[in-house]
Amino acid sequence: LLAEIKTLKHDFGDGRLVKSIEDVMLASILKNYVKYDFVVENPPYVRVHNLPEKQKEYLEENYESAYGQYDLYVLFMERSIKWLDEGGKFGLIVSSKFTSSEYGKKLREFILNNSKVEQIVDVSTLNVFRDASIYPFILILQKEKERSARDQNKIKVALRPEEIEFIDRNLKFFDIQQSRYSQNRDYLFDLLSKREHLVIQKLEKNTKRLGEIAYITRGFRPPPEDLVFEKLEAKEDSKPYIIGEDIKGPFCFLEPSRYVKYDKNRIPESKPPTVFEVPKIFVRDIGLRASACYDISGLYCLKTIYIIEGLEHEDFSLKALTAVLNSKITEYFFKAKFWSSHIGGGYLRFRKQYLDLLPIPITIEKETLKELESLVDKMMGIDEIQNKIKNFPQSYVENLAEEFTKKTITFQSSHKEISVGIQEAIDSGYNISTGKKEEPIYVDTKEKAEYVRLALEGKSVKKGEKLEILVPKSNSVVKEILKDYTKDKKRLEKGKNVEDLEEEINKLVYELYGLDKKDQKVIEEFLGKF
Repeated sequence: LLAEIKTLKHDFGDGRLVKSIEDVMLASILKNYVKYDFVVENPPYVRVHNLPEKQKEYLEENYESAYGQYDLYVLFMERSIKWLDEGGKFGLIVSSKFTSSEYGKKLREFILNNSKVEQIVDVSTLNVFRDASIYPFILILQKEKERSARDQNKIKVALRPEEIEFIDRNLKFFDIQQSRYSQNRDYLFDLLSKREHLVIQKLEKNTKRLGEIAYITRGFRPPPEDLVFEKLEAKEDSKPYIIGEDIKGPFCFLEPSRYVKYDKNRIPESKPPTVFEVPKIFVRDIGLRASACYDISGLYCLKTIYIIEGLEHEDFSLKALTAVLNSKITEYFFKAKFWSSHIGGGYLRFRKQYLDLLPIPITIEKETLKELESLVDKMMGIDEIQNKIKNFPQSYVENLAEEFTKKTITFQSSHKEISVGIQEAIDSGYNISTGKKEEPIYVDTKEKAEYVRLALEGKSVKKGEKLEILVPKSNSVVKEILKDYTKDKKRLEKGKNVEDLEEEINKLVYELYGLDKKDQKVIEEFLGKF
């Protein structure tokens, strides 16, 4: 063919046209017929949904690794391995997500079936790329057709080196037997030491995946504005809902302040009401650790929260599962298995594809179940009181059939935390000050002054923002409210604190999974690295 092109060039002298044809043919030969000893690349990052349908069809027909919602870099990696001659080497810097994501499963299998993984260097904490959303690994592979050679291969792994270590090439490596990846569920590429991996194996022994015994979904997309109401404006048929940021930590979510008229036909990714109006667990999508909350009030939620319900396990309960999800074991499992999918600041994603894989013990002693449920109740009780105190005075007056005086304050300056001062007025009553530029607020009794102080103290406001405080006209009612508030504060002080209760939960969950002191030490030391 090249000889034919040369004849055309000689006979017709159309150098530009023939040269273009020649370039195309040469590129085709280089891409499809020539084998290489070395390939080095930094592949592009393009999600499959951005491609035309015909192109997607072509790619899926011609690449084994074109699976799920893949990224183009996956296909570049497959092609690069195919370009290699036997024994040839492939080096690249690439997004770490393929090592644990659902879309990377076929690529992981392809790599393990066609090459030896020589090195993996996790540089996800270094500022390698301008795009802060990409957390890369450096991989070096060698093409290898012999299965025994691949399985016996020991991968050199270096975890999150400091910048100076990376520049000086002073990396601390440890070995992982490649056969481990072939045995892992979905060919997961974990970066665990031998001891850490043994703990994972122990966790997965005599268990079922959460996705096998529970229904997991997520909430709806933000509704149209005309369907959303504040609490005080809520219609009778509207539903309270929460968003991801309302979940403030394990066992803890704020009282809903938003309501939605739940019109399924107008709300994107809506779910049947029955999904929300049953006992369930909320799990925030993004967090440094899992933040799971048990709900029996029928709350709705946005898609930034995952929902677990319909548990099919004779010995387990949703409440006990909430304890497991908030334990160090779940934190360890997610960081050990899915760290490569982390986002900025070390935050993890608690998506369905990962929650599905969480191992849940097949059996649990009734006594252990009761203890876990009791501890969850105590944690929720603390959360309830903390929320009540935080939402003072609304949480103390919302069910009172009383007359109120509305105090409206428009702030003349911004305050990170309002500092409140109380002074007696010249004639009678009290003036409440919140800053030099702010107008004082007048009330007629000392109790009402304290009531307003508690309503304002520590709040964050911006310049021009308005706050409205409903103050009961009856001073005796104000006294009762302050009395209830003081009782709640004392209950928090007298009861066990959150740290002590979490320690008890962790102890029970360690026992539930049959982990001994050595296993616990491995987990504690591993989590201490983050």
